[in-house]
Amino acid sequence: MKLKFLFFVSLLGLSSAVNAGTFDSKEEKLPFKCGREDAISALTEALRDNALSKISISPDKLERFQNQVEKAPVSISDVSTTNDSSQELKCVATVSMTVPVELKELAEKAPEVFSEFIRESHGLYKNGNLIWNGISYKVRLADNEKDISVALGDTYYVPMSLAKASYLSITKDDIIQRNNPSRVTIAKQAYEAEDARLNKIWKAIPSSFRASMKNEQISWIWQKENNCGNIESANNVNLSISGKVELYECQTEMTKARIKYLSGQQ
Repeated sequence: MKLKFLFFVSLLGLSSAVNAGTFDSKEEKLPFKCGREDAISALTEALRDNALSKISISPDKLERFQNQVEKAPVSISDVSTTNDSSQELKCVATVSMTVPVELKELAEKAPEVFSEFIRESHGLYKNGNLIWNGISYKVRLADNEKDISVALGDTYYVPMSLAKASYLSITKDDIIQRNNPSRVTIAKQAYEAEDARLNKIWKAIPSSFRASMKNEQISWIWQKENNCGNIESANNVNLSISGKVELYECQTEMTKARIKYLSGQQ
């Protein structure tokens, strides 16, 4: 009786193993399409790799930038295969990227910078995500039926936005500091102080001398405006804080150089 029972158990185990092998052998991979999981993963990786080459990064920030690109949440949806030619597929998909939390701080403290980023992304900004619809690309399956290559073609804005978002994230603190409104006040005061010095020196020059230098002075004023911009532009509400600071600083430096010239120091 014991022998029969052991034989029955052994036979049952053998039957299970045979059935398991049978099911495994019947398991087939899905046909190669744009929406297959490995094809989607290949597209995501291609977007990240392409983003890494979009911006020139200084060596001290390179590793942080690379890490930021790699961890940025990117998702692919609504994938469709528009054309199937041998092993190369033409695909269309929707790509979305969750805007990093660091950029949300920029939206509050440096809104001009954040708005410019969203505008240049050419994507739809909704609920903290940037969305690009109808992104076209090609995928090709290698002969080993494992490796997948992706040709992004004219897909520019997605990897560029991924690169910019990553760069803005790692330089957030510097950007906020540069866009502090108090910098405009300080830069303006510095310019006004130098401009007052210049006017004082100019008025101290004998009138006969000033008359002979009038055309030269006018030429210098035009040159200053061409190089730096009109000083009145600093009142433009559409000009960013950093733009206003740069304008004042440029005007200040050229004014200092003119003071040295009129004072005979150069």
